Amino acid sequence: ELAGVDNLVNDDSVDVMLSRAAGVPFVGTNGVLEPGQTYDSDLNAPVSIVADVPLIDGVIEAGPFELTLPIQVFQYNFVFHAHDVRIHMEVREDGTVHGYMGMGLPVEDILIAANTPGTGETGELVSQLAVDAADLMDAEGECSSLSGTMRFDTVSAFLFDEE
Repeated sequence: ELAGVDNLVNDDSVDVMLSRAAGVPFVGTNGVLEPGQTYDSDLNAPVSIVADVPLIDGVIEAGPFELTLPIQVFQYNFVFHAHDVRIHMEVREDGTVHGYMGMGLPVEDILIAANTPGTGETGELVSQLAVDAADLMDAEGECSSLSGTMRFDTVSAFLFDEE
């Protein structure tokens, strides 16, 4: 969510908020979320806010910040605690956004997910790959996180907040 936006091209101060919504979205035949839907705010989910960020020539650069990423794979629910998150967003004339997000994903979070009972050989393989691929150093000089990126495109939506 972008809050405090007075101008979609140049604005001295906007707030970038990443939160979780609840509800089942409608998806078009093209596989893309239908715009203009209303979702409930998930009041129990963590929220990441980067305040007072400039919007310059339609571009927002924000970070670093922390981000909690809940992930569901089949019947398993995991939580990844991304750190040093940085986001680049290009705001289009219609208010939609195209962007990229880079982050560090702790190997510890991946190991917890991979060692969940029932993951079997796949979990063992993921554990070994996570340890071998760790490429971000912590304060002690140990590679304890994996670098990750995410590309995204947005559609317009409304959030219903019961508060």
